[in-house]
Amino acid sequence: MSGTDADTDKSGSRGGKLSRWMTFLNERAPPLAYALIAAGPVLTSQYIFIGYVRLSLVLWILPAQLLSLLCLRVMDDVKDYDKDVIVHPDRPLPRGLLRKEEVEFVIRATLVGLFGYALVLGTALGWQSGLWFTAQVVYTVLMYVEFWIGDKLDESPLVNAITHQASIYVSAIFLAATVGISEPHMHGQTWSLGHIGLSGFFTYEVCRKLDPDLPKIKGTYLVAYGKWKTFMITFCTVALGINGSWKLGLNNVLWPVQVGFLVLLIVHFIVPYGRGSVVKRHKLIEGLSFLYMLLHLWAGVIIPKR
Repeated sequence: MSGTDADTDKSGSRGGKLSRWMTFLNERAPPLAYALIAAGPVLTSQYIFIGYVRLSLVLWILPAQLLSLLCLRVMDDVKDYDKDVIVHPDRPLPRGLLRKEEVEFVIRATLVGLFGYALVLGTALGWQSGLWFTAQVVYTVLMYVEFWIGDKLDESPLVNAITHQASIYVSAIFLAATVGISEPHMHGQTWSLGHIGLSGFFTYEVCRKLDPDLPKIKGTYLVAYGKWKTFMITFCTVALGINGSWKLGLNNVLWPVQVGFLVLLIVHFIVPYGRGSVVKRHKLIEGLSFLYMLLHLWAGVIIPKR
């Protein structure tokens, strides 16, 4: 294969390796959106635990959290490769923008780098910060290998999601450790921070895939469980947010959002689809669930703490 051919994917896109990686990230992990997702919990945790933002801490923590999120996104594309070849052949990996083996190498190198950065954090911010960031990276590795029970997890989208979403609590413990909380895993506000984080992420995870025409191979909640079981899953994720926001004193704004979102979902599932309205309806819910997630991740920053 010539050098020119190697730099051309099946859709005809050209460019060097860096350019192709930037195309991949822009399509699958838009940097601005992921920066917002990464920054929210970092800043919220500081407002909750110490009442203000320490810029020096942000500079230590935010790059690691952003890189971790991007790594998770890339991992998901590798794990979904066989499904995407069938269902989404236009995505970067199936269409040949990057070779799967090349992406797997970058994932492994990134994980090694994150383990190394845990040592740096342990030195700069204290041993608990290093320990819990190491735990966060270990959990990321476990998600990458699907806890060595990938076939079993594929049989239940809900169990699969719970095992992966639990990583949010590990991240909350790490963030609490960075501000000097002693025994952060035993601190009540740490778990409440995890509750609102999980409510945001898990609710979005469910509601971004409400297209009723998605094939069963995608393993979405709506296809696997039907609309009312899917609603009950979302009800539970929102209920966690209701509990967490109450304990953190953020309920004055979050409760109306949480209840309003549940009402919106009920209306969405009850009102029959009109001709040609399906795409607009589920896309609207997806967009609003993304805003729901951002509001929960940034809650400590945008809502004055009582």
